Amino acid sequence: MAEKNGKVSEIEREMEEKLSKAESEVSELRQLVGEYDDKLTNLDSKMEAQRPLLFDQLDLVSKIHDRLYHVMRIVDANNLDQSEFSESLFLPQETDMEENIRATLAGMESIMMDTLETEEDEIYALAGALENIVKASQLEIIDLQHSVEELRAELSLLKQHVEAQAKELDHRMRRIEELEEKERVANESVEGLMMDIAAAEEEIARWKAAAEQEALQAQLLALKQELEEAKQAIVESEKKLKFKEETADAPWQPEMLLRIIDIGRLEGIQAPG
Repeated sequence: MAEKNGKVSEIEREMEEKLSKAESEVSELRQLVGEYDDKLTNLDSKMEAQRPLLFDQLDLVSKIHDRLYHVMRIVDANNLDQSEFSESLFLPQETDMEENIRATLAGMESIMMDTLETEEDEIYALAGALENIVKASQLEIIDLQHSVEELRAELSLLKQHVEAQAKELDHRMRRIEELEEKERVANESVEGLMMDIAAAEEEIARWKAAAEQEALQAQLLALKQELEEAKQAIVESEKKLKFKEETADAPWQPEMLLRIIDIGRLEGIQAPG
């Protein structure tokens, strides 16, 4: 994920650098075209500025020629041949001067036109180069945009996959937390049961001890009762023995016999118990 983001950032940075470079080249070419435009404008303005000057010079030369011709006619008014000769001299001169001036103007115009055509050719060449650079830059920008779009689509898929994994991980973490909570509750229940069992065992031990104590007390009571009965039997036996001793020494009388009979009856009644 981080590697894809780095690639996208690097491509975007390269695209921005190339765009900046192309814009810089376009700016330089535009500046160069502007400079040539300024030169052409200056040349046009100079040529336009020189045109009136040349025409003024031609006009001035023509006026000078007219005045000279007029002066020569005044000076040589009496000599027709000389006047004709002077006129013949001035006419070729006028023609040659005008032709020279026209030739000079034509040469200057030709030079200016050649210069303009040369600079226009350079401008067209620069414009063509600029157009080629712009087209190449546009194609490269389009390719870079396609690459960026592809990487963004891939990055979007990776983000979706990561989000799905994050959701699954979150679901599993919640499930683990639920299981841990259930385990905690179960442990608490087990601890409660263990405490209940321990309390029950303590209660059983108390009941057992109480039962054993009661049984021991019952045994002691039974032993005491048996001891009392044994003591009672011993007392009765001693009484009987004493009575027998007394009766053995004394003469037999009817009252004594009755007492013996009564004692025998009493013994017969108590014997089943």
